[in-house]
Parts: sequence; structure tokens; C-alpha cells
Amino acid sequence: MRSCLAFSAGFIQNVGNQVKKVGEMKNTFSFWLCNAETVKVSKSHVAEIMKTPDKFGLTQDEIEQLYQDAGETPGREGWARERLIRMAAENGWIRVQYHGAGANQLTIQADDAEKQADVIRHFLADLVNSGRLACEESLVLTSFSSGETVRYDWRRGGVCSYLTGVVEAG
Repeated sequence: MRSCLAFSAGFIQNVGNQVKKVGEMKNTFSFWLCNAETVKVSKSHVAEIMKTPDKFGLTQDEIEQLYQDAGETPGREGWARERLIRMAAENGWIRVQYHGAGANQLTIQADDAEKQADVIRHFLADLVNSGRLACEESLVLTSFSSGETVRYDWRRGGVCSYLTGVVEAG
């Protein structure tokens, strides 16, 4: 098994080229991030894990056993799916999903968002600087290990607030 934390010395760069500009965006875009590596999600975050489990520090046997133990169909919404996302996060991967079309919210889930803040900030800065993400978009940042969720509302600066280190109460 491989943890993404065990490799890669650089940070994510030029990810903005993989996302359409703000005015051209459809409803969503999704990524997995780990240090200098990005995986653009085409179908779903779990489908990416199932396609290349070793990249996420897992094995095909572990995934099959997880779904079997849960009595669930592989890839479907449920406990096993959520557990797979958390297992990838425990191996250093960060889940990113942008919901447009009314929601206009970026959701980021990590094992420890504070420890992985440099990777997250570099990713967001690249999206904003390339014109792929408006700096005022709302951001919801969740750390699985602590259970903490912090919301950076667009009315209070959104992504810009996170990038500049401004933390809002509540």
C-alpha cells in the first residue's frame, strides 16, 4: 500500500488549466489532491479510488471486502463509500468538489485540513489566479480526524478569507 504523503516534494501547479473559467463552468468539478499530484475526477471520487486503488493506498481486495462487509453494492451511496473516502483521506488524499448552479460552494474534505493547509491553499490560489474560481465562492472545509467543519461564507470573503487566514466565528 502507498500513502501519498510518502512521495512528492512539490506543490500542485497549473491545476487551473484543468478547470473551465468561471463564466464557462458547468455544475461541478471534482479532484483528489495529494501534495504535487492532482487527479481530476470524471465520474465520482469513489470511482477513481476503485479504478486505481494502489494510488490511494488501498487494494482491490480491501475495497471488495469493505463493500461485502457492509452488504452494499460497490460504488453506491452508503457506509462503505463514505469509509473509502475517509480511508483515502487517512492516506493523505484531499477530496475537492465544486457545486455550481445555485449552490456555488467549494467543499474540501481532508484527514487534517490544518496539517494539509499548504496543499489546499496552493490548489485554491492556482484556481483563483487562473480565473477558474471566483475568490468569493463559499468554502466548506472538513477535517475528518477532528470532525471539525469550518465554513467560509461568500458574504464574508469565501475562499479569499481562507487564503488570507481570516477565520470567521461560528
